[in-house]
Amino acid sequence: MVEVLGVGEWLWDMLPEGARPGGAPYNLAFQVQAMGRAAGIISRLGDDEAGQELCRLAAVAGVDLACAQIDSRFPTGKVLVERGPEGEPVYSIMAPAAWDFLQADERILQAAKQARVIVFGTLAQRNHVTHQAIGALLAAAKETCRIFDVNLRQGYHSPELLREGLALARWLKVNTDELHHLATVLSLQGPCDLELARAILHTHDLDLVAITDAAHGAMLVTPQGAWRVDGHTVTGGDPVGAGDAFTAGLIVRHLEGATPEQMLAFANALAACVAGETGGTPIIARPRVEALAEKLPVHDLGRATGSQ
Repeated sequence: MVEVLGVGEWLWDMLPEGARPGGAPYNLAFQVQAMGRAAGIISRLGDDEAGQELCRLAAVAGVDLACAQIDSRFPTGKVLVERGPEGEPVYSIMAPAAWDFLQADERILQAAKQARVIVFGTLAQRNHVTHQAIGALLAAAKETCRIFDVNLRQGYHSPELLREGLALARWLKVNTDELHHLATVLSLQGPCDLELARAILHTHDLDLVAITDAAHGAMLVTPQGAWRVDGHTVTGGDPVGAGDAFTAGLIVRHLEGATPEQMLAFANALAACVAGETGGTPIIARPRVEALAEKLPVHDLGRATGSQ
């Protein structure tokens, strides 16, 4: 059985170094599979050579393709990825693309019901067709851990879409910029990122909020407590896919019954390993991640005042 499903955009990242398979849902599924759990992709590709090559590479990686649809009208997606002034990726996302027209057919709905974890974001919902399909499959997956991995790109999001995603989710994953944007949309205030995360957690009855802060590390917040870990030193590579790898690491250790501290350490290490390579789907050996996860302490931030 496929345990983890990434839902949404699947495309080619056109990096300065050359084309790489990408899209947050595929980056996530690739790393979940590489770390030892069965993962699949729910997306739509064009009936073209670009789509055929993505399928071939996914099959080699062991990613399940049962929910990969083929579109005869629109091409496989592409994203131009350039470097910003400080080396951060700047994305130009081509439209329309095949992944804008996902259909929630019976195969996809059954896969969603059977999965243990589904990860969805904002970018894939830029078109109303895929937006409706994602809503249908999430509605079918009432017993599944649904993770809203916010991905604010090129204005392909709205306050309504963000609120809707939170209402459908059990977990939320954001970076610090996305956290602050969400807090503004939700009219929430707090003295620090931890308190903002706690406010979102409690007002939306979530089980977990994860916040990444690039080289500064990451934080997990649950109703039971909060934890923080510093960032690993990374040389070379690029940050493309590092956030997706972080989410993948959390999921893998969660499915293995790990504690929040263990989940955070592993996810932080996997993200660092990916950030040290080029593109969002480098092949990373799990023993390397496990060794790196042991190198930095995880800090217990305690429980919120008045929490039960």
